[in-house]
Amino acid sequence: DRIRYDTPTIAGFKASASYIEADTYDIALRYGANYEAIGLKVSAAIAFENIDGAVSTSTADHQLNGSISALHSSGFSVTYAMGETQIGGGESNKDFWYIKGGWQMDVPSPNLGRFAISFDYGEADNMLSSTSDFTTWGIAVTQKVAKLGAEFYFGYRNHDLDVGCEPGCDGPDDINAALLGARIKF
Repeated sequence: DRIRYDTPTIAGFKASASYIEADTYDIALRYGANYEAIGLKVSAAIAFENIDGAVSTSTADHQLNGSISALHSSGFSVTYAMGETQIGGGESNKDFWYIKGGWQMDVPSPNLGRFAISFDYGEADNMLSSTSDFTTWGIAVTQKVAKLGAEFYFGYRNHDLDVGCEPGCDGPDDINAALLGARIKF
């Protein structure tokens, strides 16, 4: 069972809070603005959740996470996100961070539309155990074709998990994934 309240948006800010059974609660603050004078759109959010009283097998006490994204009228964009789960009982805390940069532009052609490219990188520590480290990175490209009502995309991603095994043992192999596709709107 949950009781939640969301405030109205005031000067770009909006807050929310909820109480969940078993003395669990969360709060969040969001912000969004368009600074037209400098050609910048910004969105940000931060949230805290107390999960100490939740009925589960987790030993987590609480978690904190947030992100911020900005898009400039030049087409450049950046996103940063982070999070941490506070663990009780002497275990290591779990945390991650992620950053993504991109660029988009309208292609000067009557048959084409928006082109976008982005690169991202992230790291997470202690997600599986107190000695596990995870990194991921990827690249994505999208091209809209206005005349067809379609967009074509390609993405590549690498996942690397280090589980901290004993010297001389081999950890898991990296996972590499590629994605190629199209979306057509009728």
